[in-house]
Amino acid sequence: MGNFEWRTEEDGAEDGLRPEPQPGPGPSRQLVLLVLLVVIVAAGGVYLVYARTHDRVAETIERVRQDVRGSHEVVRQAGMQADLELFQRFVSSADPDWTLAQEQFVSAGRWLDHSTLDLDWQRTVSSTAAITLSADLLEAEVVSHEAYQYTKSSGEQATALLAHTRVYRLGPDRWLFAPPRSEFWGEETGYMRPRLWLTYPSRDAALAQRLARDLSDLVERACKELADLRCPENYRLSVHLTRNPALLLNTQPGTLPLWAEQPLALPAPSLAGVPLDEASYEALYLGYARHVVAAAIADLVEWPCCQPGLYFQVLLEEQWQQLRLAAAPPAPQARVYSQMLQAQVDVANGPVSWASVPVVDETPALQEVRVIVDFLQQRFPESSAGHWQRELSEAESYADWVAAVTGEAAGPSLAMGWYSYLYEHSDDDNGESTVEAPDQDLLLMCDIAGGGRVVTRFDTADERFSRLPEIASLGAEIAPATFAPASPLGVFIPDYRSPRTGDEAWGLRILRWQDGQQQLVWDSGDQESDRYRFVGASPDGRFIVVREELDSQLGLAYYNVGEVAACLQSGCHWHRLSSPPAWSPDGRYVVDATPLGHVMYPAAAFSGSEEPLWYLPQGGSAFWLDEETFAYAAHFGGELVSLLVGSVSERQVQTLVDVGDLRPYLPVGGIIAPNIGLVRHPADRNVVFLAVQTVRSEPPTDTFVFLVRRDTGQSFNLFRATNGAPTSLSISPAGRWLALKTEEGLLLYDLVEDRGGVYTEGEQQIEALWSASGDWLFTGGEGLYYLIAPGEDTRRISTHAFSCDAAVWLGN
Repeated sequence: MGNFEWRTEEDGAEDGLRPEPQPGPGPSRQLVLLVLLVVIVAAGGVYLVYARTHDRVAETIERVRQDVRGSHEVVRQAGMQADLELFQRFVSSADPDWTLAQEQFVSAGRWLDHSTLDLDWQRTVSSTAAITLSADLLEAEVVSHEAYQYTKSSGEQATALLAHTRVYRLGPDRWLFAPPRSEFWGEETGYMRPRLWLTYPSRDAALAQRLARDLSDLVERACKELADLRCPENYRLSVHLTRNPALLLNTQPGTLPLWAEQPLALPAPSLAGVPLDEASYEALYLGYARHVVAAAIADLVEWPCCQPGLYFQVLLEEQWQQLRLAAAPPAPQARVYSQMLQAQVDVANGPVSWASVPVVDETPALQEVRVIVDFLQQRFPESSAGHWQRELSEAESYADWVAAVTGEAAGPSLAMGWYSYLYEHSDDDNGESTVEAPDQDLLLMCDIAGGGRVVTRFDTADERFSRLPEIASLGAEIAPATFAPASPLGVFIPDYRSPRTGDEAWGLRILRWQDGQQQLVWDSGDQESDRYRFVGASPDGRFIVVREELDSQLGLAYYNVGEVAACLQSGCHWHRLSSPPAWSPDGRYVVDATPLGHVMYPAAAFSGSEEPLWYLPQGGSAFWLDEETFAYAAHFGGELVSLLVGSVSERQVQTLVDVGDLRPYLPVGGIIAPNIGLVRHPADRNVVFLAVQTVRSEPPTDTFVFLVRRDTGQSFNLFRATNGAPTSLSISPAGRWLALKTEEGLLLYDLVEDRGGVYTEGEQQIEALWSASGDWLFTGGEGLYYLIAPGEDTRRISTHAFSCDAAVWLGN
């Protein structure tokens, strides 16, 4: 079979013989290195792809952040610049109410304005702290830190930093400022404290609960420290922190205050701004605290918002100060007092601002109320703000409210000192005038508190009032507003007495005061105190006139003329007239307008030595133009028809004015009233001035003043005055100025410059009284009095504690 021997592994093993292992064909070192290199390259590729992807994601996120930041800056700039058109391109319209509120912020120039919480946005200070993107990069939250200036309770200015979170959503081509979703705010939660029940979104839970504790303690302090709140033991105020941005617009004029309704709604901290430090928390707390106190007071005093709201607000400011929540508001400037002084604001009957709602800016009405309340508090310091607020809910008028809070009716007694108060605080120092002060003083007849009348002297050089001790107090609850000159340095003074004054004797006494001495001219005896009335005296002081009432229902009365000399010696011998006598300037003649016509008397007729001079069977009121000439009005059917002139020496009458000639200047359809004013130019006897009044079915009633020439009969319309009193027409001694009393004030018309102007405000009680030189006139009433030098355009204002309604110059 050959030489080959076949063996198996098993055979060799049995023989104890194993073959030595031979090296086989394994992987080479180059292959291992190659594999390792491939793994490294692959890993590097994966890392490179990851790194590139991560960079691209980071770049995308940063680009999105920049886009969001860009929209945020555009929105902020549009808000700052009140650019509504630009703003509308970057605001979402997903929630129409929310969008409308944001647009109102911008259009009103109040972007980020928190004046509702007394926080003044500092526009130049802002920083974007963070921008957070949603996972799908479709929504972003931008947190910015905004600076606000606020006033600490001490009055010091400080700065607060508030964090604002604003939401943006990706629109079709840009990021849009958008309303937060409900998830942003979280669930509504409640938190109860002893004096406060607070509801808030859970997003603001920690801050809201701290505010609740502090505000509850504040309400408790108000109950203890503020008078007349009457807090029940279980009283608790409800407050809701809301997400509604429209609340931040609440300080616009015409809006109701936040505390007008219950529960009190205030902006949630995330809407108003989250404070970043303790000083900022103090700012936010003070903003909330003022509203919380206001709401609690309104609730406790049962004030039915919102009229008269200005009075409630001014009293509330005082309570804020008492609780150390605010400093006192700036005192009204002196010009405010001056304007109220000149306008004669009536503290007794109340200004128009009574019906105004609260405001937050320094409007004239609010300043006016601050002045009034300050005056009343000085006068009645024992009353509390809480008591005054409580009475607002029940008062139907200003006078009712004043009566309730002061214990006295609004009237002359309340007005005593009011104008002095205004004058003391005003900037009207009366200045210096180149025209010398009058060399005459004045006597005034004035009401005093509690009834009665006194006579005071006004020193025109020192502008001071002094009560004359030598003149007895006049019991004159029903005294007329008149007294008359008895001589250059004296006056006749009526003294009315009645059982109500406590006098044993009662009736009318007429006194003559002269050179510091007084004499009793006539005493009616124990007659009814309203039967006799002192009318006046003749220009030369020789005669007095007393009205004697015969039948009050029928209006029947006589006008008794008596000679003073006879009255002093043997008693008055009366001569009866039918009307108040019209005296000639020199006192020589008098005209009596009887129902049948005019009767002219010489003054001597009243002493029994002469008979009547002349009888004219027509006419109405009589006016003396000079010592020899008088005019009287002819009436028909209650309307003025013509004005006639009569001459004493010539005993003849001629027509001065036919009303038909005036018609072209008067309103169509107006009835010309019979009461007229008529004065003659002091230097030109041919020139007279006529004031007539037209009466229409609708107000106002206008007065027209005409210049009439007696020599030619021509009439020229000078001016028209609304609500003027034609019977008050007077002319200055030099003939330059016409004076007419109106409801708006004393109107002076310059005949040289052909222009007019109102020199006082409000209707004056005292007629315009010209000094002998004609450089000054005096007028006024109700505690406020004017010395006016129209030629120098100078007006000097004086105040008096008494309300005076009659005056007379002393001296020549």
